[in-house]
Amino acid sequence: MTWEEVKQLPTDPAALKAVLARFFPEGPRSEQSPDPDADHLRTMRNLLQSAPLAPRRRAAVHEVLAQMPGLRLVGLVEDSQGRAGTAVEVDTRRSRVRMVIDPGKGGLPATTTHHLGGEHDGKIAKRTTTRSAGPARSVPPYREAPADSSPGAAAPVPLLP
Repeated sequence: MTWEEVKQLPTDPAALKAVLARFFPEGPRSEQSPDPDADHLRTMRNLLQSAPLAPRRRAAVHEVLAQMPGLRLVGLVEDSQGRAGTAVEVDTRRSRVRMVIDPGKGGLPATTTHHLGGEHDGKIAKRTTTRSAGPARSVPPYREAPADSSPGAAAPVPLLP
């Protein structure tokens, strides 16, 4: 979705759920995707973490998230920065995702994903902590990474100053 499309998302939870379902026509718990719950959850997580959502849209995303099958309320927790929030968890086929919700702003200051099953069962697969969020006042200049001429080297990656 572009930011313009995000700005047009419905504020009614049922209508928003229908829009999001178009991204996942096979629906949650489908056998079509390796982990459709994780895909669906990632979309909602991205909306709450980084999208410029108006309060009513953010509330609708929270409502859709709250209706996700298997979502559990963990309760009050602190993230790695010591900020208080309300944690919820959901298990997908391959992972357990814990999201810490900021009770004041409704954002997600922290998420942690643990492996489920296999040799890494219970170990952290990914942790994201947002220290601050807000509109950017400027965009840093684009610079190419130095070219690596070794065999199998990846394409240049943009660097920030």
